[in-house]
Amino acid sequence: GEAIAAEKGTATFFDTGDDASNANSLVKTDRHANGLTVPTISIDDFAAERNLKIDVLKIDVEGAELDALRGGFQTFKNICPPLSLGLHPNAIKAMGATLEEIWDFLSQFDYQVEWEGKTVDRDWFTAQTDLFDVQCYSPNAKTE
Repeated sequence: GEAIAAEKGTATFFDTGDDASNANSLVKTDRHANGLTVPTISIDDFAAERNLKIDVLKIDVEGAELDALRGGFQTFKNICPPLSLGLHPNAIKAMGATLEEIWDFLSQFDYQVEWEGKTVDRDWFTAQTDLFDVQCYSPNAKTE
């Protein structure tokens, strides 16, 4: 398997040591016991190598959200698929990124961001401190 990142290469995947943990991540936290080197691939390269047209994306990457999004730049530019995004503000900070950067990345493709069925703005989005999930839709979507 490969981990999604901004580009092809390798990264350290951190493991909590728990058999059923959903907190394993490319972002190191105090919960992680071990690190394993894994190959990485971008969303764009993954789709191109398999001749896939992405109709929808779900990204829940425990803090590596901005990197994952950046690796899908061409996908977002050309297709703008609906996006389900799990955001981990503390882990995002630990990765050296910000919610502002994620918002600005999505904004360049005219994504509308919804939380619990309500459209949210940049101020609300960037003020979050706890884990939250959003749905993102662009009027530029070409998924039919």
